[in-house]
Amino acid sequence: MWSFSGVFSTSKQMYAVIEQLLLEALEQLRINEEAWYDLKLILQELCLNALEHGDKPVNLQASVCAYDNCLHILISDSGQGFNPMDCKLSCLDEERGRGLSIVEALAKKVVFNSCANKVLVTLDILEN
Repeated sequence: MWSFSGVFSTSKQMYAVIEQLLLEALEQLRINEEAWYDLKLILQELCLNALEHGDKPVNLQASVCAYDNCLHILISDSGQGFNPMDCKLSCLDEERGRGLSIVEALAKKVVFNSCANKVLVTLDILEN
């Protein structure tokens, strides 16, 4: 298990933080190419939501743990969150909620805390 933190106020800074987190993941785990792409897309969507809807600068905290052939990522940000019940997941043709629909489609499991500024994402990504 390892932890990661980053701060960003712009999309350019955000992508640099995501790249750093992904590089650390590569050093720690053996991840296949498909899972690498899914992880990158999930991180981008979650961070874009934090940047668009949260307080700036965004303080991102991530804890990453691998077990049972899955990668478990707990991500929290400094935003006020939102009501997950108000978000229509699985609506890829809607303007709002599309990012979370993508995350839901790629992940094995997605669980938000009550105010949705913290999310646990589980991915089947470890090679045998």
